[in-house]
Amino acid sequence: MRRSRDIAILIAPLAALLSHAPLGAQAQPEGLPFDEAAATITEADLRVRIGALAHDSMRGRSTPSPELEKAARYVATKFRTFGLLSGAGDDYLQRYPVTTMRLGPVSAQSLEFRGPAGQRIALDPATDFIPVPAGERLEGEGPLVVVDADDRETDLLGRVALVRANSGTLRSALGSMRELLAGRQASAVILVLDARDSYLDGVRRFFGSERTALGDASVFPGPVALISASRLPGALSEAVRRGGSAEGWSAMIRSSSEIVQADGLNTIGWLEGSDPELKSEYVIFTAHMDHVGVGRPVNGDSIYNGADDDASGTAAVIELAQAFARTRPRLKRSLIFVTASGEEKALWGSRWYVENPPT
Repeated sequence: MRRSRDIAILIAPLAALLSHAPLGAQAQPEGLPFDEAAATITEADLRVRIGALAHDSMRGRSTPSPELEKAARYVATKFRTFGLLSGAGDDYLQRYPVTTMRLGPVSAQSLEFRGPAGQRIALDPATDFIPVPAGERLEGEGPLVVVDADDRETDLLGRVALVRANSGTLRSALGSMRELLAGRQASAVILVLDARDSYLDGVRRFFGSERTALGDASVFPGPVALISASRLPGALSEAVRRGGSAEGWSAMIRSSSEIVQADGLNTIGWLEGSDPELKSEYVIFTAHMDHVGVGRPVNGDSIYNGADDDASGTAAVIELAQAFARTRPRLKRSLIFVTASGEEKALWGSRWYVENPPT
């Protein structure tokens, strides 16, 4: 396990936070005054908690992973032991959906053009076109119609839309796929890219890689494929270039993707404030408990332990929860303690907590 920085520097600010809290009424015998509660935050405790969270057995606590769940349950056990109220059901865990999508086997991807003279032109998914991961098993066929990405008028019902795009408009064109397929009921979409081979190679690598995102699977009702204009049959390439008609041409697309649903987790505990009015106001202490998991070895070590990113912050939240839980009197306002996940993946857990606060 990689060594963390000396964590003694954490103790002074944590203790100061407690010692400067407002005192209010006389301390009750079953609790501790604030200064004594602050003294329970020790370097030894912090080292134990950081060591548990950043241990090799946690394998870097990637979101999602079984080790992240172990970390979340470790924190939940501490919150329960301290007597915190659960901020997310009975087990202190707020779960949120995470979806991983990857292309299915090459044999499950196909694109075939059919011409007005009865010709059938089957393309190779490894070299001739780029399947877009869009759903588990999708199939679409119909007459071809050439449209621009911003077209809003052409009838697409039951047709395969041949959409002109380039490297500068690809993002917005991809953003319109749901509207073309679901809203305007195209049976499939083929994005025709006017771009260099090096750019297309990058697009192929992107869509060929595994992608994990926050939320449920975002699938399309029909298949989507990208193709270079140079790979189209000559008549279709000319129609796209000039904005002409593809009358007499049709296409069939089949695609397959593998979709895996998993859970990200936040651990949430809280202490109710003592003031009848101010207890409805909340102070939140938070840190992220995830890291980046297992990756490229550094000096022979492939586990990215994340001792300071952010097992140390999570340990600090645990220590504060324990100390505040032991203080008497309680603070006037309520305190919420959140260890979030998915920080390394664009703040997934924090976003989910803010947008879906537990009731």
